[in-house]
Amino acid sequence: AWWVEGGGRSGSGSASRHHHRVRTSGPAAAAGSGRAHHGAASGDAVAPAAAAAGGRNNSGTAAGGSSSALIPIHWPPPLDVPTWLEEEGDVPDAFRCPITLAIMREPTSASSGITYERHAIFQWLQLHRVDPVSHVPLKRHRLAPNLNLRCMVEHWVRTKLQERGEKVTKLD
Repeated sequence: AWWVEGGGRSGSGSASRHHHRVRTSGPAAAAGSGRAHHGAASGDAVAPAAAAAGGRNNSGTAAGGSSSALIPIHWPPPLDVPTWLEEEGDVPDAFRCPITLAIMREPTSASSGITYERHAIFQWLQLHRVDPVSHVPLKRHRLAPNLNLRCMVEHWVRTKLQERGEKVTKLD
């Protein structure tokens, strides 16, 4: 489940904030849980408020088709992956971005279910309006952090550092 922090009630102009715990389906649910919040950096993906609130607006009533409010998504910091790990022969394919072929430090799930490195997919979408693998139309607000994959990459990096006898510090 995602924690979504929405604005005031629809149409009320209220600046108060309401917290909703909502379930999502599709790639966002596969990406794990996270916390959406206001004040995300510019260029961050945002989710439509009605969709993020399970088809309901912040007052709990069914949302109409005209809801255009967007809620910024919280992006965790990039993982600190040592450069020597890029040359390892045993990097799982799922940890490599289909665009850059590098280990993903900010795995980002598209609505197609395919995960990319955040900066690579954002850059791709500046020139193209389709998913680079599936060729399905794709918009930036349909991107979300893949928190499950991020945790798996982080665990794998920690294990590799321990195997090498290096001191493990915080990776983000």
